[in-house]
Amino acid sequence: MAMVRQPLAWGSDAWIDSYSRRTHVEGIFGNYKSAKTADLQRGWIFIVGMVKTSLMLAAVAVATNIRLLRKWAA
Repeated sequence: MAMVRQPLAWGSDAWIDSYSRRTHVEGIFGNYKSAKTADLQRGWIFIVGMVKTSLMLAAVAVATNIRLLRKWAA
């Protein structure tokens, strides 16, 4: 049977802890997509394969983190 409701009660402490992870991830994705940081957008790279794409995304993550650390340290 398909799950028809959330596994955690809405608004409970456990739900808030679980849902707060989403805000962190959305912020990271926002930094990747921002023109001021990585400017990641559809069609940004033309390679085929999960391994190659994953390596490129790892490079974007490293570059974005370095850029954010430099901005934070300034």
